[in-house]
Amino acid sequence: MIHRVERHGKAIRIKARDDVMVKSVQVMILDVQGRVVEKGEGLQKKGDWWEYTPTAEGKVIVEARD
Repeated sequence: MIHRVERHGKAIRIKARDDVMVKSVQVMILDVQGRVVEKGEGLQKKGDWWEYTPTAEGKVIVEARD
């Protein structure tokens, strides 16, 4: 489950927690028409925090997988 998404400089920080374990976090960047312009996997940082640094600007969609 995603608990928080925030910008930290150019990076997107995601706090994701599950009752078992979060295995991956996928980040998508959408343009104004809703098309995916970038997609990638976040890198796990300290604790429940993950990080992704996009190269494109747009709406951020985040999905956690267990």
